[in-house]
Amino acid sequence: MHGRILLIFTLAALIGFQTGCSKGTVKSAEEAKNKNQYWIAIEKYKMLYTAEKRDKAKKAEIAQQIADLLLLNKDYVKAEGWYLKARANGSTSTKLPYSYGEALKMNEKYDAALTEFQTYLKDYPGDAKATEQLKLIGDAKEWISNPKTRFVVEKFTRANSAENDYAPMLFKKEGLYFTSDRPGTTSKGKMTYGRIGASYADIFFMPKNASGVGKTKTFTWGAPQIAAGQVNTVMNDGTPTFDVKSNLMYFTQCNGDQIKKGDSIKNCVIKRVQLRGKEWNDPEELPFCTDTTVNYGQPSLSPDGQRLVFSANLPGGQGNHDLYMSTYVKRGKTWSDPINLGNVINTDGEELFPYWKDDTTLIFSSDGHIGMGGLDFFITTGTNPSWTKPVNMKFPLNSGGDDFAITYAEDGETGYFTSNRRGSAKDDIYSFSQTPLLFTLKGTVRTNTGKRASNARIYLEGRDDNTKIETITNDTGGYFFKLGKETDYEVYATQKFYFPSVHANKTTKSLTYSADLKQDLTIATAKRDITVRGILYDLNSAALRPESKNALDSLIRLMNEIPYVTIELGSHTDCRASVAYNDSLSLARSNSVVKYLSDAGVETDRLTAKGYGESQLVNDCACEGTSGKGTTAECTEEMHQANRRTTVKVLRFDYKSSKAVDDTKLREERERKKNNKKPQGGNSDGDK
Repeated sequence: MHGRILLIFTLAALIGFQTGCSKGTVKSAEEAKNKNQYWIAIEKYKMLYTAEKRDKAKKAEIAQQIADLLLLNKDYVKAEGWYLKARANGSTSTKLPYSYGEALKMNEKYDAALTEFQTYLKDYPGDAKATEQLKLIGDAKEWISNPKTRFVVEKFTRANSAENDYAPMLFKKEGLYFTSDRPGTTSKGKMTYGRIGASYADIFFMPKNASGVGKTKTFTWGAPQIAAGQVNTVMNDGTPTFDVKSNLMYFTQCNGDQIKKGDSIKNCVIKRVQLRGKEWNDPEELPFCTDTTVNYGQPSLSPDGQRLVFSANLPGGQGNHDLYMSTYVKRGKTWSDPINLGNVINTDGEELFPYWKDDTTLIFSSDGHIGMGGLDFFITTGTNPSWTKPVNMKFPLNSGGDDFAITYAEDGETGYFTSNRRGSAKDDIYSFSQTPLLFTLKGTVRTNTGKRASNARIYLEGRDDNTKIETITNDTGGYFFKLGKETDYEVYATQKFYFPSVHANKTTKSLTYSADLKQDLTIATAKRDITVRGILYDLNSAALRPESKNALDSLIRLMNEIPYVTIELGSHTDCRASVAYNDSLSLARSNSVVKYLSDAGVETDRLTAKGYGESQLVNDCACEGTSGKGTTAECTEEMHQANRRTTVKVLRFDYKSSKAVDDTKLREERERKKNNKKPQGGNSDGDK
């Protein structure tokens, strides 16, 4: 891997140089290094390294200087080689194992990197950063060996060149904008960027061409071309972001339109430009880019168009470059002063290339949070200043190299990003997709004696969309359903001559990976008496009380779950009043229950009303004569209340309800699915 991240927009002051170097001297090499002109410094140090013939210690020192600069320039493969040269020349630097370990880690040589950091800790025991590196390496190896991810990544070769190609940004359905220092830029290679030794970068556009109509419509990518209009100069331009209508572009421009001999060096600023016809014209600098010692860059506009997040090295930040937010002020039609996003997001390292996935979800790249190597993607949600702790997006979006500048398509599942990971020539653009989320539910139904229940009916109810799917268990009592995303479910089992199972709750909400859920169910042998507590009455009244209606609602649900039963509704009174009056009152109570159930949709021919009067008291509160425990005068009102009730008894188990689903159809459906024919609902291929 020879990738070098081109962080041209948030670095210290820049300057252009003609290609080639003057004689390599220690002084000129150090001057270039101090100006952040790392490529020029590297070339000069290389000349010093070649010229040094005798002093191996000096040679080792120069090799380590070159390696350190290559590491800063994100050229991890070459850095690794020069650290090896430093060691081969007998370097005694106790700092070398740490830096060499970093290069190895970026090249995903995690075991070798682990050894280097352990060596470093022998000289610097307890060093916090080295200890953190050990944890980082352990996490990275785990993420790669056991990836829990839906992401599928591949190189987007159509956009890439032999040079640096990065910061892709989708533009409606028309194509892809990105930044590149390939041949054909506005600078035409006449100027060389002193940090990395490449041409200055421009904004390119790759059109997406459509052909055909309807289902035959296909898309092909056209050849990359320089973006039309006033966005590119002979200096560095790039990292565009667009408003939701794609009529405005915000981008970064460094060092002004051009640098003439004797001009002072300018900083990087964010500009806004409008789409006029097919070209971007009339660029204007955003009003908060006032400090000429600060580099502002890599803007990302929120979907609502009200917030612009960007990277900058403003004074008072957490690290080298922090993320800041500016808010659009409608009254003044301007942008507010930037506000730092705070230390939940920003670290003492680099926070770069922010991207709004939606109005409350921010993705950015950082080498300050624990990651796999260089810059890693992190995701957070919230609004400023309240953000959730950033979460590493892990492998394969992240790698040992630098991973940055992501963009999502409208489907929220596919997109593009930049990486200089192993296999990249330099900075390359990669595409990603996500495997579909698939959720299933299976289990086994057993009776209360432990027997597997074949041909039991299973109901799956979606609480969010009120869907209800039915299936029956196979010969071994197994069942199977496919579930939807972000849905709460209830599942339960029924079978003739058995009471239904409990209603089990399952959910796919907040599940970020495909999952096979499991729920076993138990049905109990049905008895003649059904206990429904709480169907009680006031004295001398047949009216249903509110708590009685709540109890009857559970009975309605039970009747719907076991549509093959008929029941008797037997009502009772206390002993007060005459026997004839109480017989009549109890029958009226039963009839009020029948009406309530039938109004709720229970077939009336499944319901039998019976009045028992005071003939079946539940205690010794008889009004005539005395009981074994004393006279009725000793009975409390609570004891009389216990007798004013309605009970439920099962009469038959063979009722044929018009609501019942034909089990034969469900069995045929199951067989069709076994034979890989088109499914028509639930599937009952469960546990064997």
